[in-house]
Amino acid sequence: MTRNKKILLLVSFCAIVFLILPHFVFAQTVDLANINPLKQYCPGGKCDPAKLIGGIIKAALGIVGSIALLMFLYGGFLWLTSAGNEQKITKGKSVLVWAVIGLAVIFMSYAAVNFVIGALTGSSTTSTSTETIGTCVCTGGGRYSTQNTQATCSAVSATYQPCTWTSGI
Repeated sequence: MTRNKKILLLVSFCAIVFLILPHFVFAQTVDLANINPLKQYCPGGKCDPAKLIGGIIKAALGIVGSIALLMFLYGGFLWLTSAGNEQKITKGKSVLVWAVIGLAVIFMSYAAVNFVIGALTGSSTTSTSTETIGTCVCTGGGRYSTQNTQATCSAVSATYQPCTWTSGI
């Protein structure tokens, strides 16, 4: 069997495993009708466009960061399998250098998006909270969870399950 056929067979097998295998996991049932990933950007049905766009950009930057990780792996693989071939070593180093530059751009982009969205909305997603720390006990559907601020507890209680708040742990 030629090398290309082996690679194609391996990729096909991996695709089947990653696409079919998760269908056999029945760890928890989920009500798909009640899942809304935009709830944190649209509380009570009122969407804040700046926060929504910022969330989308941050998600895209997360995906690009994952691609940067793959480039680090690829560059390291090239360098380690070069077997002394100077061209492969140079190519591996080049991939690693460009991955570092890309990662720096990703971090700067995240900081810029966070700053702009914070300026537009009057808050920052990385600001420290001055809220009272306490205990939020949520019991719904057999689940128990704890949250550390009253605002978080209220948000969980309003969207997912009934919760009770006790301030000052």
